Amino acid sequence: MNKKNIFFSVLQFAIFILSAEQRTYYINPETSTPLSITRNADVKTYSYTYYILNEYGNYVFGSKNNHCLASETVSREKFFSTIEDYQRPSQIEVNWNYKRDNAKNKDPFLKDGEYKLHLIETERRDINKKTDYIYTIILDREKPDIKNTNCHLSKNTVYKNKKENFLLELKTKDSVKANFWQVTLNDTIVFYKQFSEGEEYEFPETILFDYENWSNKNLGKHRITVTAKDCAGNTAKAYTVFNIEQYPYDFSIFTNDGIVFRSNGKNIPLYYTGIGLTSNFWKTSIYDKNGVEHFSDIFKTEPDSYCKKFEWNGISQITNSRVPDGEYTVALACKSQEENEIKKEIKISVSTEKQNAKKIFFSGIYSNNKITLNLKNYTKPIQSAVITIASKDKIINQYEISDINKIEWDGFDVNGNFILSTGEEYKFILSITNEIEKQENFETLVKSGLVFSQDDKTEQHRKILVESIYFDANDSSLFNTNQYFIENSQSIRKAANAILQYLDADDVVIVEGNANYTTWPNKKSMSKEKDELIMLAEKRAEIVKKILVFYGIQENRIKIKSNGGENPIVQPNAHDNWKNRRVELFIEKEILEK
Repeated sequence: MNKKNIFFSVLQFAIFILSAEQRTYYINPETSTPLSITRNADVKTYSYTYYILNEYGNYVFGSKNNHCLASETVSREKFFSTIEDYQRPSQIEVNWNYKRDNAKNKDPFLKDGEYKLHLIETERRDINKKTDYIYTIILDREKPDIKNTNCHLSKNTVYKNKKENFLLELKTKDSVKANFWQVTLNDTIVFYKQFSEGEEYEFPETILFDYENWSNKNLGKHRITVTAKDCAGNTAKAYTVFNIEQYPYDFSIFTNDGIVFRSNGKNIPLYYTGIGLTSNFWKTSIYDKNGVEHFSDIFKTEPDSYCKKFEWNGISQITNSRVPDGEYTVALACKSQEENEIKKEIKISVSTEKQNAKKIFFSGIYSNNKITLNLKNYTKPIQSAVITIASKDKIINQYEISDINKIEWDGFDVNGNFILSTGEEYKFILSITNEIEKQENFETLVKSGLVFSQDDKTEQHRKILVESIYFDANDSSLFNTNQYFIENSQSIRKAANAILQYLDADDVVIVEGNANYTTWPNKKSMSKEKDELIMLAEKRAEIVKKILVFYGIQENRIKIKSNGGENPIVQPNAHDNWKNRRVELFIEKEILEK
């Protein structure tokens, strides 16, 4: 075979491959130039016609009959000047301006949708031999549907001195796909992905912003921009803002009431710890109002750890004897990651238990969701008696009684609401009018123990009635920046003291963590968020467990449970959905492992 024949064999094979190619074009007619499709062709052997159909199979451009006899023939032959020109294939070209046949310039473009361009190759010697090459043209003027509200960050504030990471999610109601995705932090590209021509995919499940992404940025607000571009070149952008701050390292001192020197010698010591920070250095001191230091201690560890529990029995390290009654200051300090000292102080009291020398005394005890009171050694005849119950300086109930030696309060207020709560202190004022119409008043304070929900139908699983322990959104921290700190501290303290006093030998404390769905009621999105909420709720339960252990409850008497977002108190999108971000306490009967 000579060189010329070899050349034409290769050329014929190449033409076959090119002729078999089919393509899809994505076009925004308002921003694109007219479509021009050029194809290598043997115009000496074949003639070419074309037409365009819409998605319903109707002609919009070109021939209006199935045989395409009236369609435009587009070919370009040339005169050959050299053998190289002769060896080059001829070309045919198809042009379309995205309008109907014979449309004027001012006429609108065709509506968005899929169109088929048919290029018919007909053999000149035998017109019945035809090949139909089909091109798909998709007109698309609609931008990817992303909005600023679709951009969600796992943290809206990150702390430079904590070197935090955070995540970006694009949460949309319907699936949004694009050929090109880009995420920028200010003007820096953090993520970039472009797919093959004609392919579109959803945004990644999450984009990680690690510390290296933003470590060189200044403190303040910064913008994250998500850019989506579809195959037709339509571009949409959405953005969100986050803050870069220095973390205000802080902690809280958690303590009991103070020291009480009892007459029986069994004194109540002071114990306390710092909650909210880890450090490799903790120091403490206790001093009186004159600045005299009676107790000091240092706790060092490597690496960073939580503060240990400090205890003081009221014995001065200076005199080795009991300190006088009065008010004392507890100072606790640690070092931050930058080696800066962080210090906290609280006031505590030292007191001596006093014996009641009165012959007549009024007292009460708590048991089984009620408080029973008794007035002893009162012998005068009475005409009438009224009991007044107050809590937090507010009168909650008042009624007459007939027997001053046995007064019971069932926990209901004057409106019939059960308000008795775990660990709360209630003031009882007994007003007696005696036979000579002289009124005498007796007062006593009674602290409730473990109060259980009235809705519990079984002794096996009882909910402790105490204020729920609430958390900031997407957070499991109790003390650092938690806006519910004061209430949380009181709730845990009341519950812990009551548990220590009233927990039976076969009781176990169940700490249940809860979270709130942010994607409710979209079931598909909720299923993706479910595992994240289970982990978050578990962390919340775990931190409360640690505090209960600090108070002296044995760790093997506490179990944690995570409900995730499956046990809401209010609808997850309600204005008070913060109530769902909580930890609740329960008591269960169980045989403990030995």
